Amino acid sequence: MEREAGGEGTPPQGLVTMMESACQRAAHGDLTQTAIALAVCETIALDL
Repeated sequence: MEREAGGEGTPPQGLVTMMESACQRAAHGDLTQTAIALAVCETIALDL
């Protein structure tokens, strides 16, 4: 994955987007999709 532009200490936009998605899906009770979104977050974070 390509590192996205941002300031020092700023999380990549893809990570922020997936975290928001995970929160929304969890709020609606869709735990399977929540888990998938969090797994994507983990993958992005491991590439940092």
